[in-house]
Parts: sequence; structure tokens; C-alpha cells
Amino acid sequence: MKARSIGERLAGQRAVLGLSQAELARAAGIPLETYKKYEGDKIAPGAEALSALARAAHVSADWLSTGRGLKDPMAQIGLARDAVVQFVERRSSVPGDKIAELMQIAFEKELDAGGLERELGGRYPVEAARFSRQPAAPYSASEYAHIPLYDVRAAAGKGELVTAEVPVDVLAFKEDWIRRELRVRPEDLRLIYVEGDSMEPDLRAGDIILVDHTDTSARREGIYVLLLDGALLVKTLQRLPGGVIRVISRNESYEPFSVKADELDTSAAAIIIVGRVVWTCRRV
Repeated sequence: MKARSIGERLAGQRAVLGLSQAELARAAGIPLETYKKYEGDKIAPGAEALSALARAAHVSADWLSTGRGLKDPMAQIGLARDAVVQFVERRSSVPGDKIAELMQIAFEKELDAGGLERELGGRYPVEAARFSRQPAAPYSASEYAHIPLYDVRAAAGKGELVTAEVPVDVLAFKEDWIRRELRVRPEDLRLIYVEGDSMEPDLRAGDIILVDHTDTSARREGIYVLLLDGALLVKTLQRLPGGVIRVISRNESYEPFSVKADELDTSAAAIIIVGRVVWTCRRV
């Protein structure tokens, strides 16, 4: 039977994940008693709480709120990726710079391999490469990880939070390069934009950052995405003696501040580490 309320969808997804109410509440950064009221449909979560619950439950906020749309955008990304891999491997007429476009079409229209063939097979005939005088450059889509780009902006200033339910784009990276150079797993990565000026000149507004969302301990010094009072910030974190973490802006116009490391590990933490920045890019 289809879940008819937010509480029913929360309870069902929690059962799928094998989590207790306390565990899901902790993962969402929400007090347990408040979470119980959400799951019991006694109160409705606001936009911020809904987004936090969706992230913790690994579902989209749109699905959790309405029961419509994609329940798991990341699963749909995997389905789209597999469809594109099969599509490209059957033909050499697909230019490498069109892979992201194919991914976007497959994702937005929820196409599997057969659906993508029906949608675009006529544009890229399977036998087209046979008539080419020049051999096509070797390309294997299966060697690439397609990382979703979300319209969630990590502010390098006072903070701005703009959310979208599904990725706005997908960028392709060679899986071998990710594992060798960045030393992270492709499935743990997300792409988001930067806003503000507090990390200039290292990071500027409009830059894209690649975030490892599983690295939330700040055991090493580096640039991290933080959630503070509902806004995403990007800052340098430095561990100091006595269990203190220094939060630093590159731009000296912004004052640094300190927090206790153990305060970051509680569900009521004022600051939550979203992930570590492992790569950046910007328009010239």
C-alpha cells in the first residue's frame, strides 16, 4: 500500500534502512521527540527539517513531502549511467562531449537502456562508424564516473542555501583518476557551487567544488563544507591541541572562530560538517 503521509513515508524508509527512530533522528540532526512527532504525523516538518530528513533517509525531499517524483535521485543517476554506457558501447558515433547531455536526458526522462535507444537511437545509428574513413578515438563510458551537480550553494561569506530536488547537471570524471589522484570513492562525491568572497583568492563565487560527503570528521586540515544555522559555508578547518577546531576564512576580512571537536558529533550541534572539498574548478 502506498504511503499517504510524510510520517508513513519516513517510517517505511526507516524500516528499509534498518534504523531506529533515534538513529534516523540523530543522522538528521533533529531531537528525537520532535522526530517522533514527524513520524506520527502530529506535526509537519518545515523546509529545513524536511531537507535534513530527506538527506538522512537517502530520499528526495520532493518524494518525502508529496510522495511524487523520484524517491532516490542517486539510484536514478545509476540507472541513467548504465543506460548511457550501453548506448555508447554499441556505437562510436557519439562524441565524448555529448555524454553529459545523454546523462541529463536519461535522468530527467527516467530512461533505462531500452528507453534511451528508442529516444535517441535514430540520432546516433549503431552502424554509423562503419562508414567513417577515420577510426573513432577509443572511448569507454564505463571508465567514467558521472558526478551529480546540485544547485546547492556553499557560501564563502555570510551563507546562502539554495536547494533543488534533483541534480541540475552531471560532470564526468575518470574513475581511475578519482581513486588515484583524489584517493576517494566516486560514489561518495557531490558537486556544488560556491558563493561569497571569504575564501578568496582560493575559492571564488561561481567556482564548482567536489565534496566527499563521507569525510565529516575533520581529522585532517583542509577545506570543508559546513552547515551553520541552515546555511552552507565553505571554510578551512584546523585541528588544535585540546580538541579544538579552528574555522578559518582565507579572506582576512572575516574573523576566524573556534569550536570544540566533540560538539560537532552531537545531533544538536550548531555546526555540522557536510564533507571535505577534494577538487575545485572555475571559469577562466
